[in-house]
Amino acid sequence: MAKISFRKEETRNPLLFSTSVENMFISEYLPMAPGNYVKVYLFGLMNAELGGSVDMNVSSNVLNLPLEEIEKAWAYWEDKGAIRQVYDVESHSYRIEFLSLLEELYGGARRDTKRVESKPHENVVPAQDTSMDSRRMPTAPEVPKRAKTKEEIEEEELARLEEMEIRALFTSLEEARGSSLSSTEMDKIRDTIRIYEVTPDVYAYAIKHCTEMEKFDVKYINKVALRWKEAGCEDIMQVKELLDKESKRYSQYQRIFKEMRYTRPITDADKEMMDTWFDTWEFKLKDVLEACNETAGLRSADLRYVNKVLENKMKEAGGIKMKTGYRGNSGDSYQRTSNSEAKHNVSKKVLGAYYEFIRSESELEYEECVEKAKKSIPEMGDILAQEKQLDQAIVTFDFSSEGKKRRERQKEQKKELQERKRQLLLQNGYPEDYLERKYRCKRCKDTGITDDGQYCTCTKKRVEEAYRWNLKRSK
Repeated sequence: MAKISFRKEETRNPLLFSTSVENMFISEYLPMAPGNYVKVYLFGLMNAELGGSVDMNVSSNVLNLPLEEIEKAWAYWEDKGAIRQVYDVESHSYRIEFLSLLEELYGGARRDTKRVESKPHENVVPAQDTSMDSRRMPTAPEVPKRAKTKEEIEEEELARLEEMEIRALFTSLEEARGSSLSSTEMDKIRDTIRIYEVTPDVYAYAIKHCTEMEKFDVKYINKVALRWKEAGCEDIMQVKELLDKESKRYSQYQRIFKEMRYTRPITDADKEMMDTWFDTWEFKLKDVLEACNETAGLRSADLRYVNKVLENKMKEAGGIKMKTGYRGNSGDSYQRTSNSEAKHNVSKKVLGAYYEFIRSESELEYEECVEKAKKSIPEMGDILAQEKQLDQAIVTFDFSSEGKKRRERQKEQKKELQERKRQLLLQNGYPEDYLERKYRCKRCKDTGITDDGQYCTCTKKRVEEAYRWNLKRSK
């Protein structure tokens, strides 16, 4: 029996076909890509699946985009590893090859994007011009790319993992508010994490904390995350401890206002005053409430009166507390002991004042060095003034794309100024660190608190110094 062959009539009408788009493109590439570039990608992918070619002018008309914009789009996708532009020697044109995004992202070393096809043993020079259909031939062969170092590979891997964490934050916020994030909102979240170094875990908790209060605005969430960062929170546990402390402190405010029979709202000035009682003077709540009771029957009694009562108690003790000695009604020891062998301990107020004193000494020493350097090196005054302006400009919270670029330029300018300053100091016989502030403790910079919000180990030594310093200034 003769064989039977089967054949289906083909149609070339593109409207009768469908175009398959990788999920990786939708989840990883599409959110950050400019809208016009996505149009170019999808239009090209449709024609790639049909196996056809399209004139650039036709593409421009269909997409309603200028040729320059289309060429920029292909350069963008090539840089992202989504496509490869291949130069065809015979037709003197480029074709677009769509690459597997999954393989590009997870499949090891990235392939070279541009390459040239030629006949065997034929010397071909790759094109330089960015045109799609007619490109000039360059004058030099393509230089092989340098192999990446281990450090570069590890750095890229960390950046990739961080980007995945950031995208997870996008998804979390979008699910919570039921709408997609704009590219501007995504940039603000990304800048908060990368530039201001808010950890993804802390930002994720900020999203949870804010959305539970039905606050979905990215600006609001950023402010919350940055406040936690400034308070030294690097993980969720530290955030929870901070919130617990703030909640406890607020209940203390309310208890004091109830004792004073206040019905008005608690102002920031009220909070600052009451924080001094607890944090600087180290009074307990019952001590404060006892001071509030002393206002009973007084017409003009207010928080300032309570503040004066508590301040007098501290002044009576000279700001010094001892581990042994008389225990008053407050439960704290404020009077001096006669035991000469007792270990001294000072209040936070005295210790804080002492730290401020040694910082002021360091500042005076620094200013003397600056004046001396400016007199002997005329250029130094301008350099220090420019450096101060840059320091003030860099800390500005500007999340716009232009603000980010400006901040990067300012950082580079500061590096150049620092290098110039170092060279001038060495050339004029000064040590290169002559204009750096000298601290007794470099770890906490004479503040008593490290960058992670913990008490510095130098405080034990500073306590004894502060005790002797306070006795001397009291005489």
